[in-house]
Amino acid sequence: MLSTHIVEDVADLCPQIAIMNLGQIVNSGIPRSLIAQLQGKIWTKIFKPQDELPTNWTVITSRMRQGAKWIRVLSDYAPDGSFESSEPDLYDFYFTSMLVREKTRAIAT
Repeated sequence: MLSTHIVEDVADLCPQIAIMNLGQIVNSGIPRSLIAQLQGKIWTKIFKPQDELPTNWTVITSRMRQGAKWIRVLSDYAPDGSFESSEPDLYDFYFTSMLVREKTRAIAT
C-alpha cells in the first residue's frame, strides 16, 4: 500500500488505486481505466489573468502559467469554439472525483 498526494507516483507505481475523501473511498480502479472514463470530456482554454470565468463551466483545474490562466473543464462537448480537446490524465480524474463528491455532499445537506 502506498499513500501519497503525488499523482505521478500513483500513475507510475500502482496497478490499482483508491481515491479517498474525508476517510471514505470515493473511487477506485486501474489508473488507465479510470482516465479512459474522461476521454473526450476534458477541454482546455487559456485566459488573461483578469478575465472572469463563466460560472456555468465545470472547471476542474485552474493554473497560472507564463502570465496566463490555464483552465481545464469537464464537459461532454466544447463549452465554446475556443476550447481545445485535451487528453485526460490522473489529475483530471482525481479532481473530477473530488468535485463530484463535493456536489453530492452539497445536495445531501
